[in-house]
Amino acid sequence: DFSGYASRGCAYSYLKKYKLAETDLLKAISLKPNEAGLYAHLAGVYNSTRRYEKAVTATRKAIELGARSENAYNALIANLCLSNHFDECLSKCDDIILQYPTDAFAYFYRAICKNELNSFSKNEVLADLLKAHMLSPDDEGFKRLYEQALAGKSIKLIRR
Repeated sequence: DFSGYASRGCAYSYLKKYKLAETDLLKAISLKPNEAGLYAHLAGVYNSTRRYEKAVTATRKAIELGARSENAYNALIANLCLSNHFDECLSKCDDIILQYPTDAFAYFYRAICKNELNSFSKNEVLADLLKAHMLSPDDEGFKRLYEQALAGKSIKLIRR
């Protein structure tokens, strides 16, 4: 039964035993390959282990199989940004903002991408960071990067 492997894989992930989590989630996927949530959890494992390209692939598969929530799209743009796919991430952020106009993460990642692509004005980057901060004022990361950019300091996404 796929659910046993899936449950144990999620537990291993929670315990930060990522190799074991990956093994169980891949086994669960082999037993039930059309289960979107399995790919979402696998993407989380890949993200936690800094394998962002694999995280992008797994997140895309989750979305393809029906995980079309705001959180799923946010996972995709985070993984796209972390794997340096800034053009695609920027485009996806625009799409997400059309669908979810109050999605702070989409504005945040759009600002990061604009900054990384270096073809947008400082004001355009600041506007998106401000919007992210205003939509989610309790998020310290949004606030910190907005204040750094406002002060003219370099902003970079910190890869854990």
